[in-house]
Amino acid sequence: MDTFFVVRNRQDRKFICSEGNKTKLQTRLKQLPVKAEIALQIPKRAHHETREANIAIKYMTGFIPIRTPTLYGPKGTKHKINDKVAVYVVSAKEIDPPKGVEAIDWTLLTNVSVNSIEDAIERVNWYKLRWKVEICHSYCLRKSQIIINLPYLPANDISIVWRTFNELCQSHKFTP
Repeated sequence: MDTFFVVRNRQDRKFICSEGNKTKLQTRLKQLPVKAEIALQIPKRAHHETREANIAIKYMTGFIPIRTPTLYGPKGTKHKINDKVAVYVVSAKEIDPPKGVEAIDWTLLTNVSVNSIEDAIERVNWYKLRWKVEICHSYCLRKSQIIINLPYLPANDISIVWRTFNELCQSHKFTP
């Protein structure tokens, strides 16, 4: 597969451990020891200020079984049910969140190797970038619809918006 992904998993999926044992994803994660604790900056949101969260990191490898009509046709047809996708799993779970605040609890699936705690932390940071991407995307949509009145922004405008946005974030003049 030439495409790399880091996605958040919200379901307790069937999971096949790298040793071959079948279980549920969350069940297996609960059995793992915490590999590291990190501080993660959580940006300001609608009703919550910017805060620092203490996050427990775990990681493992395994397989997600695949059985879907979009790949193999309807159930009435002969299709493979023992195909699986190899994934690296990274868990980022907040330790003692403040009262009234939803705790960070991310289970990330990726096909980019996670062989060390540094790799796991990097995948969490990649996923955290989605906040910046969402803000930039929202800005681009507003600019294209309101100011330019085009269905899209030309590629060079998007890269200029992203560079400017990123420079503002890096200089701490703006925090998303």
